[in-house]
Amino acid sequence: MPKAVPPARWYRLSGLGTTVMLRSGECLVIHPRRGREFAVSVDDAERGAALLSALSAQRTR
Repeated sequence: MPKAVPPARWYRLSGLGTTVMLRSGECLVIHPRRGREFAVSVDDAERGAALLSALSAQRTR
């Protein structure tokens, strides 16, 4: 499930996936059921995580 990483905390995937850090701040981390993790720095990562979680829940019904 997606999660928001708090600002000023760096997220390291250690070879488990891809990180796109365009700036400091919040980072949205996506944990797919299959495949590798993906993280990207975005504005309002918590809102993005909530949206992706809701969409994922709809698809599993």
